[in-house]
Amino acid sequence: MNTNKKTKLIAVVLTLILTISMFAGCSMSDRGYIALYMEQSKIKVFTQTSDISLEVNPNVINPYAEEKSDPIKMNFNIVANGELTDEDVYCDMKIKFGINDTKMPYEANLILSDQTLLTPVGDVLNFYRIIGQFDGLSDKMHADINAALKKEFSGYDYVIFNLADAYSAENGMMVGPGSSAMMSPAFTSAQIEVGEIIIEAFMEMFKNLDSGMTKSVPNGFALEITPDNMFSFFDNAVNYISKNKKDIYLGTVKILEDLEKHYAADEAYAGYFEEAIEALVGDEQSFYAMIDEFTQGYLEMNNFEKEMAKLYIKGSYLKDTITKSGGTYVEDFDINLVIKGDQFLSAKGKTKTTPVSTVSHKDIDMVNPISMEEAIEIITKTQRKVNHATAMEMTWWNGEDYGISTSVQLVEGETWAYLDGFIQNGSLYLPLRDFCDWFAEGVAWDNAAKKAYVVRDDQKIETEGMLNYKTFYVKVREFEKLGYKVSYQYDKEWQEHLVTIEKH
Repeated sequence: MNTNKKTKLIAVVLTLILTISMFAGCSMSDRGYIALYMEQSKIKVFTQTSDISLEVNPNVINPYAEEKSDPIKMNFNIVANGELTDEDVYCDMKIKFGINDTKMPYEANLILSDQTLLTPVGDVLNFYRIIGQFDGLSDKMHADINAALKKEFSGYDYVIFNLADAYSAENGMMVGPGSSAMMSPAFTSAQIEVGEIIIEAFMEMFKNLDSGMTKSVPNGFALEITPDNMFSFFDNAVNYISKNKKDIYLGTVKILEDLEKHYAADEAYAGYFEEAIEALVGDEQSFYAMIDEFTQGYLEMNNFEKEMAKLYIKGSYLKDTITKSGGTYVEDFDINLVIKGDQFLSAKGKTKTTPVSTVSHKDIDMVNPISMEEAIEIITKTQRKVNHATAMEMTWWNGEDYGISTSVQLVEGETWAYLDGFIQNGSLYLPLRDFCDWFAEGVAWDNAAKKAYVVRDDQKIETEGMLNYKTFYVKVREFEKLGYKVSYQYDKEWQEHLVTIEKH
């Protein structure tokens, strides 16, 4: 195995160790909390209900904005029915939600089956219409965009998203019991078995480390993380890891050996764990050196720096309680994120998971589905077509290595855009298709002649430029031939270039 690959494998293993160690303390309450959480996650057929409230104050992360935004409040009621198998998760969900209102006038329906998430097109458009309330556009602009979207999506019935394309089989983000109703991942039965192998190994590895974050409560266990106990745990965990490197090394090797046995018959993982084991066994000292490297940064923090970090998020906490009564599991969570004395996020919720004997799988009759990627592309293009650009400004500085900064003035509002432009022989070149998308212009490409055309009223207007890595670029002055007004300014003092393109 080459050195770079070996180093990457060791680094990945160490990252997992330092991350998971936070939840692998081994007091009685630590073990009880983890055990109850895993027990809940292994329910194969279930019904689940959740009530969640969420409030976000966007001003906290943008304190210098000229216009202050009102806090956004959301309430959710989620009813889910699901079934776990060794290879898949089936789950159908009905989600009712309200925004800035205690009532819940909106509804969305989701079905997860065979690694595919799908929802009716109407629900997607309804959700887009709802969040559009917060973009600052006029009622007329909203109405025009929504009407255009309704027309564009008229031939489709479902929007589908293939999870297998986005996540690996072992790390798929799925909805199921123990997930706080889409707040965190749940897994197939086979994935849960792997999780148990890893968790048991970590609990043994950190058997003498108490997290100090859990406690027993009637019928269950509670987790509470605050700035104080989080840094106290970090102190203990980093020192524990530094002093028990040999045990952690042996425990890590054992995890990989157990996973190798578990996946012995799976061709997809052939040789993977053998390579990881080889990397560790063949260079034990590198493992220790990387532990030192990972822990040294934290150990070098002095008490003042830790107190300043705690002060930055003072008042923040995460509370999660899991209880079991009569076969039903109840998970209550309460999250509060405070930044420099201002509350940024508040989230509270309760999820009740009950085992059932059977769940009826809904029959889905998809006549003409559309992928999530295609749906997003249609929404983006439709937005730009209706609320198109009227002007574009591009700035850059002499010696600038960070590209060209581009702002776009729309019919209503203003935004930033990324155009992969470049400077060559003193001229600014822009990608024709990306530019025209913003100004609602059509583009056609003649592959045989290697020529690009701007399409207006079914007429093709030829443009001059260059093909570079399958993208056609044109000089900015070329847009004057297309009827745009192009102006250029240069600030000698600041060595700043400014190009403005306006549509007549």
